[in-house]
Amino acid sequence: MALPCQTPHSGANRQKTATIKQRNRKNMNQHYARKRRQLAHAAKRAHRAIEQANGKVTQQAERLLLKVHRMVAELKHLCSTRAIKRALGGLLFLGASAVEANAQDFGPVQPNSFGLVIQTEETVGLTNTEFVDLDGDGDLDFIGLELPIFYSSYDSEGYAVNIVFQENEGSVSEAAFGPVQSNPFGFDASSIEGWDQSELVAGVDFDVVDLDQDGDFDIVGSCQYAYLYNYNPYSYAYLVNAMFWVENTGTPASPQFAALELNPFGLDVSGSLASKDSDLYAYAFECADIDGDGDVDFLGTLTDYSGDPAFHEMYWCENTGSATNPSFAPPVLEPFGLLPSADGAQYGGLSFSLEAADLDQDGDLDLLQSLYFSGPVAANSVCQYFENTGSASAPSFASSVNNPFGLLAGINVPKNNLGVRSIQFSDIDGDGDLDFFANNIFGYGSGEGYVMEFQENISPVEISEVDAPSFELYPNPATTTIRFNWGELEVLTATISDASGAQVMQCNPARSETDIQHLANGLYLLSVETEVGRFTRRFIKK
Repeated sequence: MALPCQTPHSGANRQKTATIKQRNRKNMNQHYARKRRQLAHAAKRAHRAIEQANGKVTQQAERLLLKVHRMVAELKHLCSTRAIKRALGGLLFLGASAVEANAQDFGPVQPNSFGLVIQTEETVGLTNTEFVDLDGDGDLDFIGLELPIFYSSYDSEGYAVNIVFQENEGSVSEAAFGPVQSNPFGFDASSIEGWDQSELVAGVDFDVVDLDQDGDFDIVGSCQYAYLYNYNPYSYAYLVNAMFWVENTGTPASPQFAALELNPFGLDVSGSLASKDSDLYAYAFECADIDGDGDVDFLGTLTDYSGDPAFHEMYWCENTGSATNPSFAPPVLEPFGLLPSADGAQYGGLSFSLEAADLDQDGDLDLLQSLYFSGPVAANSVCQYFENTGSASAPSFASSVNNPFGLLAGINVPKNNLGVRSIQFSDIDGDGDLDFFANNIFGYGSGEGYVMEFQENISPVEISEVDAPSFELYPNPATTTIRFNWGELEVLTATISDASGAQVMQCNPARSETDIQHLANGLYLLSVETEVGRFTRRFIKK
């Protein structure tokens, strides 16, 4: 077999090829080095912008961070992790203060906004409040639980559990609340399933939530005492820390409340805490998917107001059933690292209200509670924030921080203020972030009444919908299904949150549509995580 012909130029060709490869490698190395320098420059500018804004992520910093994300995504397959970290420099330290970098920023206090009921001692005072789309028209309505009139005569009218409702007659972006309606949609706290006569005494908290996941809002509430009677045959019951559920048997657009059910779905804290060495009353609670398994759990606070000083604890009742058929386990004290009582420590203050919301925008639920202190303290009331330093499915809460993010609830009020009775996060102006409401209670006989404080969330949107890469969500409003067109985005995760910031479902980004029939009517936010950043779209379920 003949050998390939060798020419005098073969060695020169090999040398030339090697030279070209060497030059290409040098060019590529120079290219990557230039990219790393560009990354370092962009990271330095982003870091400087955040520092100049005292730790807040401004719109300018947001644009720079998006650029950094894109450059890291381009380089991470071509450069070592060490080289990328070296280029990021001081920007890496933002991870140690992620709450400051991602947290909300709230504006000044505005009292009694949007036409909300003016509360007085002669008319109505509210122990807790909720903003939900109760009539299914796409905007947030107002519903409140009346404050029990403890100082009145000992009669059922003075202590009865009542709710008030104000329909939002404005729009999603411009709320305007109509006249006050008492005990609307057939709500009747004296009608309890299985009993001829009943008296619920001192309603202290409630939540408006789709507990059975049938697409409409139900009411879950608590009261200090329940007196129950049957006449034929005669029977009598007395409960402490009674929980109740009022099922919405109507429709999302036309609610109708059924008779109350006591301690529903095994939710019972009346007897299981009797072993405690104090008189513990179940005051505040929150219904939320705290462990990220797709169903609604129950997180609450216990208060001993007869203690010296008064103190509180936290407990959790896990939903061990399903989203549509809940079943609650017995209460567990000090869950997820919340208020551990090592060395007999007690946590001072009366815990009046509890809210779960993703305040630092990291994809899991954080907690905020309002506390009232009696006696010689600097302030009668504070809002305490517990960051979830775990994850959406394995929560773990850090120690509390008082009045974070510029929240001023109960601070700039007259001296006879008894403190913040309720707190609530809701996207009242439809701009995609959570605004803050706090209801303050004043001393009885003071003539001051009560004040509902509003603080608008003035944080820059993480990535505005105007500047976000093009992707489509349709139809909007939607009734049964939403569809996606991701365009050129490589979507890693897609989640849907309600107006309180609570994650209500996960979507499969590989599919072009998802079923939303089980969601209650209202405003929702689709959050999309990609390799180059996080993007959002608002939509309405009708």
